[in-house]
Amino acid sequence: MKERAKEALHRGTKAVLIGGFFHVQHAGEFGLNEQASAWLYTEALAHQIDVLIVISNNTLAKRYRWATPEFAVKTINEAITDYEIQEGFTPGSISSFVFRRCAEMDSLSPQERVNGQHFCQSARKIKEFDPGADEELIVKKLGAVAREYFAIAVKMFE
Repeated sequence: MKERAKEALHRGTKAVLIGGFFHVQHAGEFGLNEQASAWLYTEALAHQIDVLIVISNNTLAKRYRWATPEFAVKTINEAITDYEIQEGFTPGSISSFVFRRCAEMDSLSPQERVNGQHFCQSARKIKEFDPGADEELIVKKLGAVAREYFAIAVKMFE
């Protein structure tokens, strides 16, 4: 079962990284400057990886003692590192940002998360890089991507 869980976490991570739900090209559709577009893309990655961790914590961790949050993060990190090496990125360049952002999201209260404060944080940061950014549109898009990803990814853990 542990190997199946690892495989599900690897597949879920790969789906995020290859742009299955939010591709780097999607960031360009917002008319943002280059820095804000890059930030939007990385925020979308972080939100999806956070969803994957939440799914693992609410499915696997409730059934198996070995399925700790650390297990999920370690397994996801392995998949990201493999991708970074494969694509010629410096190992840790994606994962360091993603996990730092996931930790920030985890520090929010459950009510703040329900209210979408993590999406609002992302939109505010993007607006810092491009004052013309439409925060409301960004919040809606990040929320939609996270919900769509959740609906598909959760099926791997049922």
